[in-house]
Amino acid sequence: MRAVIAPEPYLSACLQVLQRAILYTRAHHYEPEIALDVMDAIHNIPPVLGDWQELADKMIRSDLARCDSKWPTGLLAAYDFILERRVV
Repeated sequence: MRAVIAPEPYLSACLQVLQRAILYTRAHHYEPEIALDVMDAIHNIPPVLGDWQELADKMIRSDLARCDSKWPTGLLAAYDFILERRVV
């Protein structure tokens, strides 16, 4: 079975989340717990983008929601915003 690259708008949404996570972590570099939680929330995104599966969206949402429930990162909101703008 061939790997399937994430389709639009999921690809754009994931890339936006990665960018936001990098910037958020850079801005909070002095708080290692935040950095660890943000990286934990996004660590599955790169491999999933290259091998998109049916449950990928659900897994991404779960990881982002867990982080957002602890810190005001806005990662899930950024993901949802792109999906809503580009219409799934």
